[in-house]
Amino acid sequence: MVSKKYEQNKKDLDFWLEAIKSVTPLADKKYKSKKDVFSEKNIKKTIPQKEQLTFHASSSWKPKRIDNFFRGKIPGLDRSTSENLRKGKIKIEGRLDLHGYGYDDAKNTVEQFVEDAYFSDKRCVLIITGKGSVKFSKTSSGIIKQSLPAWINQGNLKNMILGFSIAKPKDGGDGAFYVLLRRKK
Repeated sequence: MVSKKYEQNKKDLDFWLEAIKSVTPLADKKYKSKKDVFSEKNIKKTIPQKEQLTFHASSSWKPKRIDNFFRGKIPGLDRSTSENLRKGKIKIEGRLDLHGYGYDDAKNTVEQFVEDAYFSDKRCVLIITGKGSVKFSKTSSGIIKQSLPAWINQGNLKNMILGFSIAKPKDGGDGAFYVLLRRKK
């Protein structure tokens, strides 16, 4: 006995073969193979000096990892809201993508973005740091990604932020953070 799925696939294949019988390739089109696209002449050999040194720090410096936030446990926040934040169920009212930013520019941009969102009465924003490049960093992930928790727990920002959590894959996964802002008093 032949399954319906097999019969349908056979019909589809027969239909496809019939449809392409009269097709002829376009003339004078030069298609590049993968080998040509990734040849050495098409790949930049050097990266500009400016991009290589976006962050200067002593070798002993390591960003502080705030473990309880990475697991979604947020002190001073009720369990329901904490879970909704961690699961990405709170509506995102603003996004900031830090791809291509250097350390200092990223920090300043985050501070300005969070302040603007707070004073605009936004409740939840998404900050996309990217996962970072191991190529330029001695750590296992990007310096901006590792530094973001420290940045938003300092100065004026810590008074504007209720908590944060790593984003769900649909919103950027390990390379993004949900940031829950306090309501203005």
